Amino acid sequence: MSFPKEFTDYGVVKIEGRRIKIYKSPSSYVSITNISEDITDARWVADNTIVVYLKSGRVRKYRTLSNYITINN
Repeated sequence: MSFPKEFTDYGVVKIEGRRIKIYKSPSSYVSITNISEDITDARWVADNTIVVYLKSGRVRKYRTLSNYITINN
């Protein structure tokens, strides 16, 4: 499972504090809000998931808004 096509087609993610906004149009988005650490970077990757780099050095790979795996810790 991955993010819906309208989000991946638009392809914009924005970091706001400890949440990430995922846009499907200039004014329509959903948010990942369950992040309890500062975020240093977030970007789409080839398999339609979002990789999030945390200040602690951890890297999370989100397949959906609430489903992620930690790549390193």
